[in-house]
Amino acid sequence: MPAKSKTLAAIDRVFADWNRADRPGLSVGIVCDGKPIYTRSFGLANVEHRAPNTPETLFNIASVTKQFTALTVLLLAEDGVIRLGDSIRRYIPELPDYDPPVLIRHCLYHTSGLTDWIEALELAGPAYDYCTTHRALRTIATLDETMFPAGSEHSYCNSGYVLLACIVARVSGRSFANFLKERIFAPLAMRTAGFLDHPEGFLPDQAQGYYREEDGTLCRVSWPCDVCGDGGMFASITDLIRWLQSFTEEGSVSHEMLPKILAPGFLDTGRSLRYAAGWEIDHYRGTAVFRHGGMGPGFQSHIVWCPDARLGIAILGNLLPCGPWMAANEVLDLFLNNRSATTTAVSSEIQTAERAELEGYLGRYFTATGLPVFVTAHADSLMIDIWLWRRPFVRYGDDTFIEGESGDAVTFHRAGDGGITHFTMTTTDGASPRMHSPIRHAVKYEPTTVDSASLRAFEGHYISDALGSLYRIDTDEGGLVARHARCSDWRLQPIKPVGEATFGDEFAQELDWPGKVAFLRDAGRNVEGFRVLGKRFNVKFHRLPI
Repeated sequence: MPAKSKTLAAIDRVFADWNRADRPGLSVGIVCDGKPIYTRSFGLANVEHRAPNTPETLFNIASVTKQFTALTVLLLAEDGVIRLGDSIRRYIPELPDYDPPVLIRHCLYHTSGLTDWIEALELAGPAYDYCTTHRALRTIATLDETMFPAGSEHSYCNSGYVLLACIVARVSGRSFANFLKERIFAPLAMRTAGFLDHPEGFLPDQAQGYYREEDGTLCRVSWPCDVCGDGGMFASITDLIRWLQSFTEEGSVSHEMLPKILAPGFLDTGRSLRYAAGWEIDHYRGTAVFRHGGMGPGFQSHIVWCPDARLGIAILGNLLPCGPWMAANEVLDLFLNNRSATTTAVSSEIQTAERAELEGYLGRYFTATGLPVFVTAHADSLMIDIWLWRRPFVRYGDDTFIEGESGDAVTFHRAGDGGITHFTMTTTDGASPRMHSPIRHAVKYEPTTVDSASLRAFEGHYISDALGSLYRIDTDEGGLVARHARCSDWRLQPIKPVGEATFGDEFAQELDWPGKVAFLRDAGRNVEGFRVLGKRFNVKFHRLPI
């Protein structure tokens, strides 16, 4: 490790752009060998009142909450009160009778296949609408179709963690917040961590969240929501420093449970995942790193634990976006600067590629669940962009490209005429790829032309009974437009898989949510509905009679 004074000065430089008193900012905490070595806050907790961020300021940590939810589940399993192999309907019988059953461990490791409740509600009204725990549970319960059979794939899903929090509350006889306080917060001296007890409630020393419009205008944002488990936890950087310190404190609840916390999850086939109990499993500069991000209305957070270096990093921000993932990597660079970013075995096989050679690979692909994958050129490599996951892949063979840090490989496949039709992904450790959707196989799509008469066959009113959400479909400039009383319009453009001769009733939509709309026909080939597929959802709408 570099000399302490030089290290602290280097960390200050990482966050130098945030050292301003005229905008929202960050709180940063770093722990090494069980001791806090850096605690600093930047910017304003509340711009209107010129209140500064401090180490005691509370931030909405969003999905970083999941590691605390996961620990409550592991504690109850350790107590013998629940089993990770139990069906979630044993504790929440009002849920649909899924086939195969969704188990507690499926929710814990994001293999449930459930539609994400937040994404689903965005199809029925504006994001950040007033929301209660009751509404979230009701939404999950009404969406009776899964994206894939439970246990067969990995797809990050907030719904599973809402259900886990519900199970904790029902089994323990306490509120989820109180269970956390008694079993985790109080023992670890996380004195200010907590949850809202009302959608429009607030906590002392709570930061205000902000975002910037494209023109740079700073806007305050709030989400009246008391849903917890998947997010909803407020914590100061002081609280998260205590959390990270506890990993090396013998006798602490987190230290005793750490092997179970950091153990990889798995599919029902036994294939391991790059997701543990509320932690993503990553490698950085050849070193195992556990990390998780959080993003909510006006807030963004990131937490890292590097066991080999006994290093923990937490970054909390009240401006969206504020780039905590990249900032955490810059801090990691300071501590892992003697380690290679690319393995020797991989680097020796890397090949250079000219831009013209990359053209055939570029374009839009879709996974089996409808999530789009964009492949673009970046210098002499391919950039693969999958909703909040963007990595460069360099040429490793004729049609194979690898991600240098992990060695994971993407292989493109060709049709008889030589054109690229799809790609497959393999991982160096055999684990399911660390992404938000099944990505072992993605099909390349291209725009297509559909005549006006054929497009008019899709016009009409469509409703989702589960969401109570109504859309009107009209033709529009060679495609379709879907209109909703409370949502922005969807512009739908016809697409088809590369190499397919006929149009298969599929349309791409990218402006408001990444995914596609696939229309459904009855036995007489009449349009009877559509499915919205993509960013963690599978929602069916049926057509209303004219």
